[in-house]
Amino acid sequence: MSELKHTPGPWTYRKARHADWGDVNDASGDCVIAQCNCNLSGKSLADHRRDGTDPARANGLLIASAPELLDALQQLMDELPSNKDWLNPALEAFARESIAKATGEQP
Repeated sequence: MSELKHTPGPWTYRKARHADWGDVNDASGDCVIAQCNCNLSGKSLADHRRDGTDPARANGLLIASAPELLDALQQLMDELPSNKDWLNPALEAFARESIAKATGEQP
C-alpha cells in the first residue's frame, strides 16, 4: 500500500456557533475540512431535512471518524488468517475496494 498523505487523526467535528454547519479539525486544532452552510441552490443544508436532522453535523461526524475507520479496516484486513473460507468474498472485496478508494489506489 502507498503511504497515506492525509492529515493524521484523530479528527474532531466542531459545530459553528449560531449556524447549521461546522468544521473538522485535527489534533492540533487546525481545520482539516470546513463545511459550507449552503448547497448550490443557496439553501441551508438543514432546510433539506423535514425530519429535523442536521445533515451538516452528520457529515462532519462521519468525516471526522474517517482516519480511525480506515485504520480499523486496514488492521482488520491485515489480521485475517490466510485460510479464510468463512469470509464472504463479496464483503472482502468491498473492504479492499474501500481501502483502495480511501488511499487513492483505486483507478
